[in-house]
Amino acid sequence: MATTEPHKVAPTIRSRTQHYEFELLSADDLETHIRWVADDAELEVSDEMINYVLRAGGGSARDTLSALEQVVTAGGIPHDDDNVGVILSGVAHADPSLVISGLSNAIQSGRDPRVIGEALISRLRDAFLIGLGSSTVHMSDHQKSQAKELHEKQNLLL
Repeated sequence: MATTEPHKVAPTIRSRTQHYEFELLSADDLETHIRWVADDAELEVSDEMINYVLRAGGGSARDTLSALEQVVTAGGIPHDDDNVGVILSGVAHADPSLVISGLSNAIQSGRDPRVIGEALISRLRDAFLIGLGSSTVHMSDHQKSQAKELHEKQNLLL
């Protein structure tokens, strides 16, 4: 049996299984792998697409490859990511109308509010980690620069 949520497996089942915990891969390792896959499959993949799939994969090779497949099949990255940026910009500049506008645009484009919330939390977490000087091995260079910019904007408000 394989699961990404072992805490949801009944204790009577878990007691009869072996447990192997896998660690997430670094953004650099995943980027190298994604570029290799794209070259091998003769796919045209932009840096923007790679940054998107790295964020979507969250350090998991399987999830990153699934995100790559979705991006290639759809013909590009979804523009929902722009709405998350607008919402965060509104938060950073203490502009509620910008936050509401970004949220409204994201929801009207069919984005699940839960997914929007997860994306916001992920970006805020990255900014928080940058501020603490914690390990950022799970972030691509693009994610690090976005997180640093957001952290600096947030510090202006404090």
